[in-house]
Formats: sequence, C-alpha cells, structure tokens
Amino acid sequence: MMEMPYNLRTLPPEAVDILRFYGSNGAASAHADDIIVGTGLSDRGFGKAIRRLVTKGLVVMDGDQVYRLNDNGRKALAELLEYDLMTPPEERSRGMEREIEPRFVKRRVIVAAPQTLPVQQPVTVVVGVDEADEDDLVMLPMHLTLRLTTLHGDSNALLDTEISVENRPVQHTFEVTAGRYTQARLRLQVCQSENGEIDESACGGMAVDFPVGEIAGDYAAYGIEVMLKDTTEI
Repeated sequence: MMEMPYNLRTLPPEAVDILRFYGSNGAASAHADDIIVGTGLSDRGFGKAIRRLVTKGLVVMDGDQVYRLNDNGRKALAELLEYDLMTPPEERSRGMEREIEPRFVKRRVIVAAPQTLPVQQPVTVVVGVDEADEDDLVMLPMHLTLRLTTLHGDSNALLDTEISVENRPVQHTFEVTAGRYTQARLRLQVCQSENGEIDESACGGMAVDFPVGEIAGDYAAYGIEVMLKDTTEI
C-alpha cells in the first residue's frame, strides 16, 4: 500500500475531498456551488477547506467564487490520483486534521458624528466598518454586536444592534440625543458574536467626548482598529 504524500496528509479531510473533486470532474476550475454539491461539504466546511488550499498555494480564485488549480495544485492532484490508484478505496486516507491557531483579521471601525452635539435634539451617528485589506479577506461573514451609549445624554439607554461583516464596507446609523450638559460622551463597544454568544477575545471599543451646544457642528470621523476572528477557522 502506498502512503499518502506528506503535503496531502497535512491538509484537512475536506481539502482532500475538494482535490478529489477536481480529479473526478476533469476541469482545472470550478464554481464554489459546484464544488459544494460535488463534495457534499457544508458551506462552513467548504470555506475552511478552500482557504487552506489557497493559503497552501494550490488553488487561486478566478472571478466571482470560481476556484482554479494552479501548477502546484495540479501537481498535488497528480500525487493524490497516483496514491488513490495504488491504494484500495477502503484504505485511502482523507488527510489529517491538525489543530490550528485561530486567524485574526484587522478591521477599522469608524464613528461619524457632529463635532458639537445639539442640546436635547436628536442627531444621527454613523458607525461603519471599512473594507478589508488584501491580507485580511475572509470567506464567511463575521457577526458583530455594536453597543453605543450616550453618557450625559437625554437618555442613557444602551443602543444595541448586530451587523454582518465580510470584505466590503458596512455601516449602521444610530440616533442619539445629548442632555442639558456642557459635554456628552459617546461610548462604542464592538464585539464579535458566534451563535449568539459574545467572543471576549475579539472585542474593541472607543469613547469620544463632545461639547454640547445650541446647534450641531460639522461631522467628523473617529476611528479604531479591531481584531476579529476569522469564522472560516472556527
């Protein structure tokens, strides 16, 4: 019996399944939907596996959700097909899942608000997440909880919403009202959530003090960077 090549053994089983799909399909490229159907993988399993193949330098993305084997990928597939040819089906390995450290990606969170908050008049505050840099792209949405509190506001009620973040910019608007004080503070907390539970390892926040006056000032932007856990690897 032939032993599976080491570079293939270090891949997760789902990634090996995708390589076998290319072998049975006979095409060098395929759409994500066709790969999922052909392998029977879940969306999460596919995302995890295709990311590993991309980071291993075996697959590249061509266009919208179309993945192509490059030269290294075709070489790995040839090794896998040789292994399958020399090994009975019941003895074939699907690869070996390894424990990996979670991958964190960077996002910039922006708060846009009037530089002066008008007393007891509602104003719109925009909280946005910038687009991803090339090194921080993800394949599955990340779910964030945005919590905005106005201290010395007309009401100290917590404003809470959930958004999904991928690679494009996304934003949400809040309405806040400053009370009869000389200064008010906007406090934003950004936390990642998974299945409704807050992930304390992927949180960040900021607080900005604003003078309170009779009329609203021009809008200004304030930003922080947060580190979020790539849900492909969860």
